[in-house]
Amino acid sequence: MMRELPVTFLIEDVQDYWNRVEYRSPHDPESIAEREQRRAEARARLAAMPKPKKYSKRLEDRFAQKRKAAMSP
Repeated sequence: MMRELPVTFLIEDVQDYWNRVEYRSPHDPESIAEREQRRAEARARLAAMPKPKKYSKRLEDRFAQKRKAAMSP
C-alpha cells in the first residue's frame, strides 16, 4: 500500500521560501556589480594560493612506475 505524500506541505514550503527570498533579475546592474565583485574576490583568493610544485620528468616516471606496480596484482 502506497503512502500519500504531504504535497500541500511541500507547496506551502515553496511559497514560504519565495515569500522570504527577494527575486532580482540577473541583468540588474546591482546584481551584475555584486557578481563581478565576488568573481574578483575569488580571483584574488586563487592568486594568493601557492602554486603546485612541478616535478622533474625523472620523478614523474618513478611515480608512474610505483602506481603501476601498486595497481598490478
